[in-house]
Amino acid sequence: MIKKFRLYKKVDARVIRYCLHQLPHLKAINPNILVEISKLKKQHITQLSLTEEEEKIIKKFGKKANEFINYLIYLKEDAHETVNRDTVYQEG
Repeated sequence: MIKKFRLYKKVDARVIRYCLHQLPHLKAINPNILVEISKLKKQHITQLSLTEEEEKIIKKFGKKANEFINYLIYLKEDAHETVNRDTVYQEG
């Protein structure tokens, strides 16, 4: 199965696959961040050929799978920026 992912930020296929495999492990979702992400323009389209396991994940989450992948990318980016800010403050 080939699936197109519409993302707010350009990332490579490995990041999309990683986020896709993290979806079943989501414990809680921050609705404020989800609303923020839904307002972002999803101008980057990446097409992936999915494995059977990835197809099952997509079927489980349905149309919201794409939104949750954007959510995980956003969280990963935000966590990375927070770590970088903390590192700068600790050094200076």
